Order: sequence, then structure tokens, then C-alpha cells
Amino acid sequence: MNPKKAIITILGKAGELDNHTKAKYYFEWEKEVQKEYFNTFPLLIENFSKSYEIVPIYTKDAQNANIKVLKKENLEFNSFNSNCLIQDDKDFKNIFKIINETITSYQEVIVDVSHGFRHLPILMIVDLIIQNFQDTQKIKKILFAKEILAFKEYEIIDLKEYLDLANISFVLTTFEKNYTVASHIKSQKYKKLLQKLNDFSNDLMALNLGNLKKTAKELFDELEKIEDISILEQARKLKQTINQLINFSNNDLYFYYYELSKTLFEKNYILLSLTLLYESTVL
Repeated sequence: MNPKKAIITILGKAGELDNHTKAKYYFEWEKEVQKEYFNTFPLLIENFSKSYEIVPIYTKDAQNANIKVLKKENLEFNSFNSNCLIQDDKDFKNIFKIINETITSYQEVIVDVSHGFRHLPILMIVDLIIQNFQDTQKIKKILFAKEILAFKEYEIIDLKEYLDLANISFVLTTFEKNYTVASHIKSQKYKKLLQKLNDFSNDLMALNLGNLKKTAKELFDELEKIEDISILEQARKLKQTINQLINFSNNDLYFYYYELSKTLFEKNYILLSLTLLYESTVL
């Protein structure tokens, strides 16, 4: 069975005035294909309606504005869902509820945040971050019309990579705190980093200490490749943490076991801590 797929967009009022002229739009991954529209809504209908359900979230004013726009574009759209109608654009709680329920009701979504009044795209982005923690496969793209020339030229870019960065940030933070990896987090860009984090975690949790320095080196190599400035500091802190786990003040094996036992005890890994303490005593 095909998954329920939707293009979810927040409608604005751009293009409703009679003297409003069209602007040039194109996708960042298909720059040679350019076409003029009054706003992104007709662009979405023309490019995605065959494969996706088009789901606008709208106020009454935005709905009326876009009905005018579509009429000027010679396009028909009669699928305004009453559940997506924002009655009061100052009622943040209800707006967030509408956004959340709309996204949750589909298995796969592309979200457009090009329009909408001030806080609406922000609330949408907040919900996307939450949803992406729960299911990294659901949100395929976050479309945004980047202004190249005001009122004349817009490039449709994909902001999805920032959701991936939020997930990686979450993974690095939680790993530093408990040495484990959230198994549901996926990332194409940082696929190898997640694998090496998992390898190091498995060796540590299994007390496979003979292999720990090898997996630590492989993990260091992946952390060194991080260039995204938003997670550089977390990567630096994690390297310090890993370094402390494999290099204690005394290299004698019994003392290393003892120090690592104390560290694991502080993280509430009681059984692992006791096991290492026993091995240290034996040595």
C-alpha cells in the first residue's frame, strides 16, 4: 500500500493584488527549469499534485487571497481542509495543534515554509524538529523560497539538512552523557559517524576494552571530519570525553580498570562498574 503523502504549506497573501507581478521561481536542484508564479502555492500544485496531496494551512484571508492567485494562474484547487483553517492567528496553542495534527496524519511529507505570517513558519519548524526526532524518514524536504532578487527571483531551497543537524546534535549530547546511541536516529551525511559511535558504545558496554582504543581512534577520525559549525563544539567536547575514557592517569591495567569503574559508576552503570572493580582487584 502506498504511504499517505502530502505537501503541507502555510498560505500567505502574496500575489492577491491586481498590480502584483509574477516572479521567477526555480528549485536549487533544477536551476535550468524556471517559471514565473505569483507565489509558491501554484508552483507546488503544478509540480507535486500528481504524487502528493496538497494540504494548505491557512487563515480565511490567506484562503481568499490564494483563490484569487489561482484564478489568475488558471489553476483549480478545491481541497481546502476545514481542519487546517486557523480561526485566530494569535492563538499559538491552537495553531501548533493544527500543524502537529496535520503532519502526524501523513506518513511522508514535504513542507513549504515560504509564506505565512511571522510566527506561523516558526511554529511549523518547531513541530518539524519534534516530529523528526520521532521519525527521521517522514520529512523528505523543507522547502523555502530564498530571495535572489526582491519580488523578481526566488530559488526554492531545501532546509531538511538542518533537521539532520538537530538530530546529530542530540546524538552527540546524549552520547556524552550516557555513552549510548539513539538507534532510531538516521543521517546520510553522518552515517559513518553514527556507526563509529555505535561501535565504541558496544565495546564499552560489553567491556571489550582490548578493542576500545581501536574503535576510539576510528570515532576520532569521524569527529575530525565534522565541518558544520553548529555541532563543532559538541564534537570537541565529545573527543575530550572519549579521550578521558581511554587514557587515565596511570597506564597500569589494574588502575585503568579502577578509574573506568569509577566513571561508569558515576553514570549509574552499576553492574559494569562492579565487574571492572572485581577485575581490577584480581589484577
